[in-house]
Amino acid sequence: MNISTIQNYSYQPLFQARKKPIKEADKILRTTKEAFPLVSSSYILSRYSCAKPNSKHREQALKVANRIFSSIESIRIKEKSASIFEKNENEKETFAPFVDTINSSRFYKTGNCKEQVCAAIGVLAANGYYNSKYTRLALEVTVIKRSTFKEVYKKDIPLGHVLVLTDMNREDCDIVIDPWLGFADSKEAAIARYKCLVSGIDMKNAMEKAKRLYLDSMDFPDDENRYITIGRLKLLPFEHNKDEIVKLGEYMKENYPEVVVI
Repeated sequence: MNISTIQNYSYQPLFQARKKPIKEADKILRTTKEAFPLVSSSYILSRYSCAKPNSKHREQALKVANRIFSSIESIRIKEKSASIFEKNENEKETFAPFVDTINSSRFYKTGNCKEQVCAAIGVLAANGYYNSKYTRLALEVTVIKRSTFKEVYKKDIPLGHVLVLTDMNREDCDIVIDPWLGFADSKEAAIARYKCLVSGIDMKNAMEKAKRLYLDSMDFPDDENRYITIGRLKLLPFEHNKDEIVKLGEYMKENYPEVVVI
């Protein structure tokens, strides 16, 4: 996903981070960044995405990013999984807190948003925050028929970015921790940030994809110009096995005691 980067490796505190849960989440974020200072290939690419296509700086950035991604890819291959998901007995995708992801990322010091989210969930678990979920950023696309202005189809299209959604052990509290972008904030404020950061091209492609999925599902072909699409950003959290998260927390406390800060 093409997403604008804010200060990632030199994270600055937020003035609105006054509420205690957000302050605690901010502390978890800082601890994660200090314990797992991961270099990201996608971050490097995003920093040079505005450079001229054939410029020297962009070509050099691409070479560096490719080398870094090769390291990240080797971590995933080592785990014998191209992603950090596994199917449970009901054939639903659930988050699997692979310890290998955290250990390998720490050793190689590389990782994109997926690996950084794994590290953050591990740090959260080590500090007793077990209800913290691996979450996809997505665009909820609604397809509307022009002639009737009625909704005919709705689809969630993932945008290729992940984050942590946590309650920080409080009721009615949703806080986003985004290690890759480098911020901790309320769910509502985070979505407002993403509206400014997500590329318009990605939004357009997601809406076109949803419209195409709807047209392909029809029994008879129809003119795509008869339909319009609207989209809104949303978060798609994955369900967790709490027992596994608790075990992950114990492992982190034993092997990475420096991350226990709360």
